[in-house]
Amino acid sequence: MTDRINLPLLVTSAIKPSASFTALEEPRVRLEATLLALEEWIKMGVSDLVICDGSNFDIESSFLKRFGSSNALRVEFITFNNDAKMVAERGKGYGEGQIVAEALSRSELIKEKGAFAKCTGKFWVKNAREVIKKFNTPFKADVFGVLSIRYVDTRFYLAELDFYDRWLKDSYLNVNDDAGYWIEHAFLERLKESGIKGWISRPAIWTEGLSGTKGLPQNRKLCKEWMRTIRNHGMAAFY
Repeated sequence: MTDRINLPLLVTSAIKPSASFTALEEPRVRLEATLLALEEWIKMGVSDLVICDGSNFDIESSFLKRFGSSNALRVEFITFNNDAKMVAERGKGYGEGQIVAEALSRSELIKEKGAFAKCTGKFWVKNAREVIKKFNTPFKADVFGVLSIRYVDTRFYLAELDFYDRWLKDSYLNVNDDAGYWIEHAFLERLKESGIKGWISRPAIWTEGLSGTKGLPQNRKLCKEWMRTIRNHGMAAFY
């Protein structure tokens, strides 16, 4: 495929989760959903792939068994143990933030590019190429909300490494799911503090896959994506 995605894609996973508020706990199902999402990304033309698992699961063996190796795809596998006690206390957003921080500290592919796309495992983005082509600010993401932004959609976002390090890397430290303060809220707060403009993605980001939080598949309709894009254009005038 010649039309390739030109940013390193960081896929975060916890095949053996320790977070609360996680409906999908079966490692076998989580692994299969992650591999399915990776298959979709590879079909879309990802060139550089960074897979970081915070449950110290050997995802490399499963990946190579499924996809083999290819000169057209550079892959880094990073595994470590999340702070299971803190993830259990604070929630999945704490674990997600820790996984991203670990990946950014160890990935040579992301350091080489100085920017990255991040997607939570088990998800892919149908219009990823279009979204990445319009990556013209230090950060791009989608949002939740109708008339105003409730919080940032952190399943998929684009970020320059320097901006992420300065403004977002430590956001997860304030997460507390029991208190209703998620990583999505922390990101919105920090983005407002940064003063960045134009960070809301236009078009809206068309995410599909399996939610580990709800244990349910997400499949959106084209008409809903058009409506979300119109909403994003309106919100972008104020953020």
